[in-house]
Amino acid sequence: VPGLLDVGKSGLAGAILDAHIEAHPDDPDGHFWLGETVIRVVASGIWPTEKLEEAEMSIGKALELRPDYEEAEVASCTIARLRGDEDLARSRFEGLLTKYPNSALAHYNLGLIKLEGDTNAALEHFRDGAERAPDDPDYPVGIARALVKLDRLAEARDAVAWAKRLAPEHPLPAELEDIETPPVAD
Repeated sequence: VPGLLDVGKSGLAGAILDAHIEAHPDDPDGHFWLGETVIRVVASGIWPTEKLEEAEMSIGKALELRPDYEEAEVASCTIARLRGDEDLARSRFEGLLTKYPNSALAHYNLGLIKLEGDTNAALEHFRDGAERAPDDPDYPVGIARALVKLDRLAEARDAVAWAKRLAPEHPLPAELEDIETPPVAD
């Protein structure tokens, strides 16, 4: 299912998951991935945020079946963020970090949430996440975004280069496209 979602085949993923859940209704992974599929489709803008109710039900079922399911707890926090409830999302992700101090995803999401209001804290969350997920290019991209906001452009370029080494085809956010290469002196 994750591979199908990565290539935009959410409909096929959903059909597989529906069949899986019908055959294995007590498997928390099936419920989690069905919720995660809805979350990803909503996050991509294809479906409206009202569809998050379906994700919430699936994620809730996964957590009912496995209360210590970290990925499902992250998904639950993400639903709050996608609904635009930054305070609730922040609170939930902070609680998640208390429960799972090594959660790279919680650090990443807190970095995203704090990027606008507390850039230094965002930078620290992206760095903490990068330590825990050293092969994921999203963390150095997050670091670069925070460094740009802090006007530390040379360091931001280094972070972009790090992300590109990890994933040469990684799409950069707009604010990083101009810093990818240093300006040429006149």
